[in-house]
Amino acid sequence: MRESLADVLSRDYVGALIGSVAFPILLLPSLRLITASFAIGLTNALVALPNVFRLRDHLDDYRRMLV
Repeated sequence: MRESLADVLSRDYVGALIGSVAFPILLLPSLRLITASFAIGLTNALVALPNVFRLRDHLDDYRRMLV
């Protein structure tokens, strides 16, 4: 259990590092602020949607989360 938590947290930190470096260097110059923010929000929604379907047996009201 302890090792799997460490793996999850390390991947989270690496992803946060990549995102925090990519946003000002790559996304802002090419997409500008509003479009870059929309693209990041859309990416988060597209990642969350399959996870809600995948974990629907463990969620109390997964249909509400889909909305």
